[in-house]
Amino acid sequence: MSKLLPPSRVIIGVLVALMSVMVLSACEGPRGKPGTPGAPGLPGLPGLQGPAGQPGLPGLSGEPGLPGAPGEPGMAGLPGNQGPQGEATSPGAALLASSQVLYLDQGLTVTGSGFQAFESVEVYVNLGHIQPSLGFTQADAGGAFKLTAGILGKIRSVKTATKKMTEAGALTLEAAGSFGSKATTPVTAVANKPAAVAAADPPSTATSLVAGTVASGSTLTVYGAGYDPNESISFMVITGTSGSSNLPARTALLGAKATATGSLAKDLPIALAPGVYTLEGQGANGSLATAPLIVVEAK
Repeated sequence: MSKLLPPSRVIIGVLVALMSVMVLSACEGPRGKPGTPGAPGLPGLPGLQGPAGQPGLPGLSGEPGLPGAPGEPGMAGLPGNQGPQGEATSPGAALLASSQVLYLDQGLTVTGSGFQAFESVEVYVNLGHIQPSLGFTQADAGGAFKLTAGILGKIRSVKTATKKMTEAGALTLEAAGSFGSKATTPVTAVANKPAAVAAADPPSTATSLVAGTVASGSTLTVYGAGYDPNESISFMVITGTSGSSNLPARTALLGAKATATGSLAKDLPIALAPGVYTLEGQGANGSLATAPLIVVEAK
């Protein structure tokens, strides 16, 4: 610009400009109220899409869901084919106890056969979940064995199962061999063996009685033999049956006593209706004899 204007003119121009500014500053009035804001401008154009960011870390696993309700059961499958019959473990094995009643205050002998040669055998009572053992033995070369157990109630395994054994109606006595042989037999268990009842002596088969025919209302002499010496004897007549029980009905006559030789003679009054009856001579020691008694009408 210094090339276009002379230096004096530059100075004058600067001075005029300064004076104008000073005049305008001296003449400036108070500041007016701010004007109302203008309307917002139009939104600018969207910028360019930035580059994709790095993937974030995986979130924590959520709580497992509640189990679903069970589904409906499927239809039953078709039955399979029947398999072949298995081979019996010990088809020829057998077991025998000396008593089918196990008296726990007594011993017991068990014998078996049909097991494998020299097979070890255990004999026990099979109660299902418990099996009280009576002992062990070994079969011989022919597969037979014999086991003799002492007083059963003193065997520990039996003693602990006494209540269950005696309350069961029937039990299985079983013998099992180490090679797979098995045999069983049914038994029952009782705590104590009942006392033996002494058998009464049977009536003497040699006792005899002789009666005969007598008129009703008369006396008949009866003869007997074969009674015990001095045995007391009761005479009775079987006259029919007693009501619906169908038991013999008897009418008692006089009694008598045998002699030292076991014989007797006794006069018996007979007051029965005509007919054929059985006369019995029952001895106090168990002797018994009978004879036919024929009663006819009195003349």
